[in-house]
Amino acid sequence: MSIKLSDLSVNIPETIGDTVLLVEEPRPYFNYVEGVKGAVAGTVYTVLSPCLNYEKQTVKVPNETVPTVEYNGTPVNVSFKGLSGKAYQDFNHGGAIKLSVTADSISSVEHQQKLKLKGSEN
Repeated sequence: MSIKLSDLSVNIPETIGDTVLLVEEPRPYFNYVEGVKGAVAGTVYTVLSPCLNYEKQTVKVPNETVPTVEYNGTPVNVSFKGLSGKAYQDFNHGGAIKLSVTADSISSVEHQQKLKLKGSEN
């Protein structure tokens, strides 16, 4: 008996964490039908999570045609509601295990999360 990676249960809210840093301009993503690009399906956000060792992770918010949170060139503290997703193996990148994540909504978070960079004293 073999187990598929997609059959494993992943607690996405716990894996991503409560607050993450938005680090890139949000962008639209599109529906594809039989390989043909269709209408805008929602917005995708690129974030850094302390729970994921600050690796970039994308989170899709379906049906959001206008970004709720703006990126102004500096990291923005955000949180997601209704996170869900699954793990998959990306054979185009050496078989790396990645997450496909969606959320019901995104919002800004008021408190400032300090990002400690290697070699900095603060």
